[in-house]
Amino acid sequence: MIITPKRPRNNRTGSRVSRLVPYMLKGKGGERCTWYMAGNLEGVDRREDAELALSVIKLVQDGNVRARGDKTYHVVISFHPSDRTLQGAELAELVRKTVAVVGLGDHQYIAVRHSDQEHEHLHIAVNKVHPETLKIHHPFRDIPRFRVLAAELEKELGLHEVDRSVTRVESDRSRDYEAQRGIESFSRWARRTIGNTTELERIESWEALHDELSRFGVCLVRRGNGLAVVDATRQTLACKASALGRQWSKQRLSERYGEFVPGPNSAEVAREQVDAYVERPLGRAPDDGLWREYQEALGAARTRRDEHREALSAKIDTARAAHRRHFKLRHHAIAAMPIPGREKHKL
Repeated sequence: MIITPKRPRNNRTGSRVSRLVPYMLKGKGGERCTWYMAGNLEGVDRREDAELALSVIKLVQDGNVRARGDKTYHVVISFHPSDRTLQGAELAELVRKTVAVVGLGDHQYIAVRHSDQEHEHLHIAVNKVHPETLKIHHPFRDIPRFRVLAAELEKELGLHEVDRSVTRVESDRSRDYEAQRGIESFSRWARRTIGNTTELERIESWEALHDELSRFGVCLVRRGNGLAVVDATRQTLACKASALGRQWSKQRLSERYGEFVPGPNSAEVAREQVDAYVERPLGRAPDDGLWREYQEALGAARTRRDEHREALSAKIDTARAAHRRHFKLRHHAIAAMPIPGREKHKL
């Protein structure tokens, strides 16, 4: 089980509850809600009263005119694919404990379960404005609290116990990836193999730094207001440069080497890689063949995907060639007609 607070993408004044709750209930398509709960909303706690409950929450939020920024706290609880389906009473108790552990137990909230993906998950939208005092509460150190609570609930409910013994990584996404799959993330690998071994003191320029990173098959590129480390052969593998260590932040590197100078492109770096990122299990893998079996299954799936992609590409090329022949013949037929050029142009 992983409990994750979702931060708003921007800090605009107002509330996202009017967009969040409809998404939780229906998403972009039809009904996706398989379980519903409304807390501290007496009289409007049924599923059919969801719109009315949303109106009540918005009225309470409008009562606080001093708070700036978002007034809604969004939490996602993700279950492991092997977990059993929890019953309604168990889900309700789980939601109450999750909300209470960050000091929002007396606040209004709406919880929804989604079962349309590989693993079930819960969305909880909490009104950060208290319904009586109208004071806003911002949870403090919520991620460490959720980790402790998740470990307790896994044992209590008999769910898959996520390994939280590994050392901390900078990215929440990398942490979730490692917890679910038990594989070292790209961010942790980059910090271990590049950040902890590369001596920046002996590197004198951006060009020399790019040459050093090429050995690991990664590129240092601009991303937003900072820098990112990106795998040369798999562009989806990336992490912030600062994840390698404080001295790798854009500000520290610019102080050392001056204005950022882009390095070689991905194709050039891929040819020079020696010690590239490879998915490996966290910790010491037991010698029971499971890891080898997993790697073989993953390789077979990738091979099938590539074959399917090639077959689709060949089918598309054949269809395009047929279309070209068809329109070329039609063009010649029109050109051979004994009619004025203007009429041919219309045809």
